[in-house]
Formats: sequence, C-alpha cells, structure tokens
Amino acid sequence: LFFFNQQTAYEVLRSLVGSGVYKRQVRTLTMAEYIQAIEQPRPPANTVLLTFDDGYESVYTILRPLLQRYGLHATSFVITSRVGRQNTINRNQPWLTWDQCRELQASGVVDIEGHGEASHCTVGGQANGGGRKGPGVARRKIAGEEIE
Repeated sequence: LFFFNQQTAYEVLRSLVGSGVYKRQVRTLTMAEYIQAIEQPRPPANTVLLTFDDGYESVYTILRPLLQRYGLHATSFVITSRVGRQNTINRNQPWLTWDQCRELQASGVVDIEGHGEASHCTVGGQANGGGRKGPGVARRKIAGEEIE
C-alpha cells in the first residue's frame, strides 16, 4: 500500500491476523529480523515483512495505531529528500516529518529506512525531491545529524 485510508489499512491488517476461529499465528518481522531470516537456509514459518514506501504521513497517523492495536510491526522506506517537505504531487497526502520518523522509530512498531531516490526524481515531469543521498541518510537524520 503506498497511499491508504484508515479503512483500507484496517482491512489489510485485520485479514493478516484473522479473528476468532480463523485467527492466524502470523508474526511480522523487523528489518533486522528479516535480514537474519534471509541468511538462514529456511526462513521462519508464519512470518511476513510489512513495508510501506515513500514516507507518507499516513504511516504515522493511520498505520502506527493499527499496528499497535494488532501487535504488528512494519518498515517504512522514506524518500529522504521529501521528509518534512510539502507533497507537490498530491497535496492531500503529506510526507512524514523527521520528528515523526524519530517517534515511529522509537516506538518499536515502525522501522524507518531509506528509500532509493533515483526512481522518484521526477513524476509526471515535476521535480519532487530530487537528490540522490542514499538510504543511509534516514538513519543519520533520525539520530539527529544535520545533513545538507
């Protein structure tokens, strides 16, 4: 899901965990757990890695409370040059701020990782972010490092 509303997110997460007689024993992985899992000859059973691209604010406002409700975990890959800026492509869907990214990371519910930016330098002929700072920027910004 790249853009979602509360109902869509609820339905997707609810279907993942199931309910009542159909309750599933699915465990969501952190990014660190995923990296360990793929290095094993056999991945852990009943696990999934939930990822959300680009760094939309709905990860903070909609997704995080639902993940907490269901005891799930996710990773958000943010386009670092867009964090804290106005979304010029879709003004109705703001980007996360660095404070929100830090709060999500500290919550233990959502990992924040960097998204490759080369594929998002222009959309429909509009520059929206640009720059190619790389995935390491997200971790450094969350740690409070000033980056030009």
